Amino acid sequence: MRYYWRHQVSHLLVPTGVEMALIGMLQTAQESDDRSLSPREVRARQANTAWGRVLRYVGLIIGIYLGWQIGIALVPDETSADTTGFPLMISASLGALFFLLTPYLTIGAMSRLAHGVRRVEAGDLIAGATGLLIGGLVSTLLAFPLSMLPSPFGQYLPMVVMLVICSVAVLSALIKKRELMELVGFRRVAHAVSSEGPQDPSPPQGTADSEPAPLQTVTETVAPRVLLDTSAIIDGRVRGLAASGFLPFAFVVPSFVLHELQLVADSDDYSRRTRGTRGLQALEEMRANPTITVDVKQIDAEGPDVDSQLVNVARTLDIPVLSGDTNLERVAALQDVQVLNLHQLAELMRPALAVGDETELKLVQKGREYEQGVGFLDDGTMVVVDGGEPHVGSEVRIVITRTLQTSSGRMMFARMASDS
Repeated sequence: MRYYWRHQVSHLLVPTGVEMALIGMLQTAQESDDRSLSPREVRARQANTAWGRVLRYVGLIIGIYLGWQIGIALVPDETSADTTGFPLMISASLGALFFLLTPYLTIGAMSRLAHGVRRVEAGDLIAGATGLLIGGLVSTLLAFPLSMLPSPFGQYLPMVVMLVICSVAVLSALIKKRELMELVGFRRVAHAVSSEGPQDPSPPQGTADSEPAPLQTVTETVAPRVLLDTSAIIDGRVRGLAASGFLPFAFVVPSFVLHELQLVADSDDYSRRTRGTRGLQALEEMRANPTITVDVKQIDAEGPDVDSQLVNVARTLDIPVLSGDTNLERVAALQDVQVLNLHQLAELMRPALAVGDETELKLVQKGREYEQGVGFLDDGTMVVVDGGEPHVGSEVRIVITRTLQTSSGRMMFARMASDS
């Protein structure tokens, strides 16, 4: 009988699988309701929780105490008959005020602080903490000798020096955070003896094998980061350049850029929809490639449009932007933000001479075929000119007719210009 009642009580106390599912549904619904509320309504709901009520009563006690002390200090005449009425009135007023405002002030401040911390990078936090630690140690060492100065210098100068040194140290650490992070966290040099399996005993001294084994240096570096613009993702050439190793970057895609790319892919215009779909496919292929690092980050940025937000994020993170938008490059240049333009890269990679271009060339020797002359460009490219044999040794004007890429380099074919 005892075991029967124990089983019944445990059945009542421990929820079943269906009850757990219902509890999960209720929690999910509550979380979705919280997400649909405005920040002000969320703070009001948090103020009415158990923790909010505790903060209310703590604020009430602090308000009553402060009001009583202020009231006693402001009593005009302590010999008067009414020495408690004014302090009671002040303490009641401050207690009621603190009772109402304490949850909103504390919870709101902590929420804003948490939101601000989420927007700050971990590297900035580490750099700031390191600078603050160094500044605190230096100011602590200087505090004792400064306190020996005559008053009032010995009383206030240590505090002033501490504030100045800590501020300078934190600012210096934030400016030099890249070098600092590479020094303490992101570049590790390990020296280890290269060996596999159990090591053999060391050979006797004096033999040829008694020389110490060379140390193997292993260096791990972090690829520099670059922000990807929507135009660069849609362009598609970034994928091939990154896969081939010509863009050794860690690509950062902010959430608002991905949202804009989705809007382009969902556009009613066929051409825009095609470009957006191509950009999403290129981004998926880049993320699937193990040799390419793509990090999609949830970043809250200020700005009226995506370009302004991207420039603000680049300036905050101190990293360049990879884009194909000339207008974005101009806006970024006004704010001292570096932009790597894909079109400039393509222009630089374009051959100096293309088919149909005219140039001056000195023919230095005969060609293999009949009436061919051979000359060389400044970069060493060989140019075979039809009909150039009579002009060997002189400089003529030619027109490029064909280019050929070989294993040993590039080769061009040309003909004499009409005016030569």
